[in-house]
Amino acid sequence: MSNGVGGLGATYADFSGRVDGIGQTGPGALAYDLAADVPIGDVEVLRRTLNVPVKYLEGSFAAAVRVRGNGAQPNLSGNVTIPEGSYTGSRFAMGAQRLRSRRACSRRATVR
Repeated sequence: MSNGVGGLGATYADFSGRVDGIGQTGPGALAYDLAADVPIGDVEVLRRTLNVPVKYLEGSFAAAVRVRGNGAQPNLSGNVTIPEGSYTGSRFAMGAQRLRSRRACSRRATVR
């Protein structure tokens, strides 16, 4: 795929890459290798969509991520920039993190 557009909640991304194993079952089903660029997203909307157990999170973000793996829990890695926001009422500016998860759809995603 090239020049695709996808969404998660109200956040959209441009993406390109491969999805193999569509319609198959077993270990090779739905094999992902995608690069996605999110030009702007709402942190609170994404938190709600992913059901992340954090309260009082606000701000906007941009991201460049890579999605790889199989099935419903692919690996996720990339960079996230949060130009401004707040966490439990404390404001911050110019946040940037490296994101890495072995299970992108689980609650075990870590930010480093």
